[in-house]
Amino acid sequence: MSNRKAHLSALFCIIVWGSAFVGTSILLESFSPSKLVFYRFLVGYLFVLLYNHKSLKMDLKDTLGMIPFGLVGVTIYYLCESYALNYTYAANVSILITFAPLLTILLNVLIHKNEKIKKQFISGSFVALIGVIMVIFNGKVVLKLSPVGDFLALGAAMCWALYSILLKYYSSKYDEILITRKVLFYGCLTLFPIAFLDKSPWNISLIFELKNLLLFIFLGGLASGVCYILWNIANVKIGIVAANIYVYVSPFVTLIAAYIFLHEPITLMSVIGCILIILGVAISEK
Repeated sequence: MSNRKAHLSALFCIIVWGSAFVGTSILLESFSPSKLVFYRFLVGYLFVLLYNHKSLKMDLKDTLGMIPFGLVGVTIYYLCESYALNYTYAANVSILITFAPLLTILLNVLIHKNEKIKKQFISGSFVALIGVIMVIFNGKVVLKLSPVGDFLALGAAMCWALYSILLKYYSSKYDEILITRKVLFYGCLTLFPIAFLDKSPWNISLIFELKNLLLFIFLGGLASGVCYILWNIANVKIGIVAANIYVYVSPFVTLIAAYIFLHEPITLMSVIGCILIILGVAISEK
C-alpha cells in the first residue's frame, strides 16, 4: 500500500466509524450496550475469518499478549464509550474521546524516547480539537461535568491510545490480517461473559429483522471487519500518530450522517468547526 492509499484508508475508516454512531444509536433501541457490542464484533470476526480462514501461526507469548490487546482495542474501549452515554452528555463523550490522538502522541513519545513530534504537528492537533468541540456543541454551548461518564469516556480514549501502541509492536512481527483476527477473537471472547451477566434479553430474533440485519452487517462486516484490517495496515504504513490524527474527522462525519439519517440540524458553529478540523488535520499531516 502506498502512502497515499494508506492516508485514504485511514480517512475511509474514520468516515465509516463516524457514520457507525448513527447505526449504533438506532440499534441501542433494541439491544443493551454489552450485547450490541458483542453481536457487532462477532459479525466482524466471522467476516474476517471468512475472508482468511487459513491457519496463522503465532508464538505462545504473543498469543497471550493478544488478550489485553483485544481487551483495550475492542472490549473496554467500546463498553466505556457505550456506558459513558448512560452517565454523561453525548457532547462530553465525543470531546473526551477525541483526546485519543494526543494521548497516542504522548504515549508514543514516552515509550519511544528517540521519536520527536514537531510543533507544527501539535499546533495542527489543537486547531482540529477546537473544531471538534465546535462541531459537537453545534450551536448549543452547554457543558456540564458528570464524573462517572466523563471518566469512562476518557478511559475509552486511553484504550484507543494503548491499542495504537500495541499495534505498533505487533505489526512489526505479524501480518495485519492475523492481528485483526486475533484482536476480534479475543475481543469477542472477553465480551461474552460481560454480555452474559447483563440481565437484559438477548433479542436474537431481532437481529434478523431487515433493518437490524443491515445495520449489523454495516457495523460488524464493514466497520469492525474491513475497517480494522485497513486501519491496521494504514498504521503500519504511515505510523500510528499520523493515522490517529484522522480521528478528529469523526465528529464531522457523525454530524453529516446525523443530518441525513436523523434529521439533526447543522448550525454555523458546526460549519466553522468542520473547516477548523480540516485545516488542523492538513497542518498536522503536511
